[in-house]
Amino acid sequence: MYADKDPRTHAIIGAAMAVHSTLGTGFLEAVYQESLAIECNAKEIPFRREVELPITYKNLTLQTHYRADFICYDSIVIEIKALSGLTNAHQAQVINYLKASGLELGLLINFGTSRLEYKRLINSHLRTSASSADQKSKSPQIAQMDTDEETPHHNHLRKSASSADQKNTGVGSNSPQMSQMNADGENPYHNHLRTSASSADQESNGSLSND
Repeated sequence: MYADKDPRTHAIIGAAMAVHSTLGTGFLEAVYQESLAIECNAKEIPFRREVELPITYKNLTLQTHYRADFICYDSIVIEIKALSGLTNAHQAQVINYLKASGLELGLLINFGTSRLEYKRLINSHLRTSASSADQKSKSPQIAQMDTDEETPHHNHLRKSASSADQKNTGVGSNSPQMSQMNADGENPYHNHLRTSASSADQESNGSLSND
């Protein structure tokens, strides 16, 4: 019994099994396609047949295009085969259909063997792109660090470091006379200015007395 967590693929595979059980092997692919369409209608599985998928080359759409056998639920690409076995080339065909359609899930179904053969294929390119987008949206602070702009936290650290540098190498190192205070709480540089002014006054007074 086929089991799948996705009820859509479960229903599609169930319909294919019903066709294979009724017809068996040996028919043309077109017979299995038409029979599967009847089963999908009976099981109320929405589908489109012979869906054209565009092919692009260097951002140009080619006149040649893919043609998917079925697209069910507007989200699952179905490719039908009636061969003695499936190959990697058949799987690659479905992957290309997924890329062209922009859909994530595909089913490759083969009616040509004694037991129904099927493979579930994922558009890994689409899933990887979605995962990358999620990571960027969940970590905006990481994306901001790739730019030249600094965060407020960086500015705070820079200002703190600058203040510390000014205390260690600022006015005190450039003008030691302003950082050294005498015992009376006065700056020696101020005392020097006061002494110079007093000497100038004495000289001025002396000149007046001599006159």
